[in-house]
Amino acid sequence: MIRRSIYSQAWASSFRFRDFRLFWASTFFYSLGTGMEHVAVGWLVFDITGSAFIVGVAAAARMAPLFFLG
Repeated sequence: MIRRSIYSQAWASSFRFRDFRLFWASTFFYSLGTGMEHVAVGWLVFDITGSAFIVGVAAAARMAPLFFLG
């Protein structure tokens, strides 16, 4: 006999709601785009400067507002 967890289908049941599916898809694509932007900016900074340290400085500068403003 296979025992199912209480939470085994709980996450899937949320996708029955159209608004949740739209919210989930928009969050997924926003996160994907943000990740691609981080890679692209780091790549561009490294291509221009050739310095891994400056890539770190650029990444820290981009994250500073999140750190200070939440």
